[in-house]
Amino acid sequence: MMKKMIVAAFTIGMLGITFPVTISHADHHTTVHGEMHENKAEFHEQFRDLVKQGYTKKDIVRAFHIAKKSGEDVEEILKHHKETQSWEKTAEHYGVDLEKMKEEYRAKREAFIEDHKDAIMSQLSEYTGKTEKELNELIESGVPISFLVKASIVSKVAETDFDKLVAAKRKGKSFKEMTEDLNIDQEALHKEMKEFMKEVKGEE
Repeated sequence: MMKKMIVAAFTIGMLGITFPVTISHADHHTTVHGEMHENKAEFHEQFRDLVKQGYTKKDIVRAFHIAKKSGEDVEEILKHHKETQSWEKTAEHYGVDLEKMKEEYRAKREAFIEDHKDAIMSQLSEYTGKTEKELNELIESGVPISFLVKASIVSKVAETDFDKLVAAKRKGKSFKEMTEDLNIDQEALHKEMKEFMKEVKGEE
């Protein structure tokens, strides 16, 4: 369960959701779960309980991040968010600088990508049918590797042309707009991203 949660959390980040997420390194875990809960069973129980209460997994992960920074109770943070319907207002209420936190986790995401670049490029090549040379040319032209990962997943899930997604990116279209236009099943998207990341990290 813990490993699944780590992969899921990183997946949220790679799919471009603009809230900070946890990151799993091959030999080191930088996770909100591990830092806040030495007792894994306790964490699993709390997480399941919050899901049963109707909170989404994504919101629970967000609340854990704010709890980690503020020292406040996760459930209280979720209740406050339910009232405000705003993570910005919720973070501010608990004295957390959301923008600073986003930057910290973006940096961790980029570090993960750098540490696993060879494996990511290999997976990208497999998903897109492009050579690593062609993929590097896209990166050098200004297309972020994180976008290439997302586009390769969307291309597979939606059975749409990878190059068209890159072209849409160059025209200024956001990833969210692309997925909405294609009416993509978000669960299928997250599932495929988890499979991609498992291969990158060499997990069975």
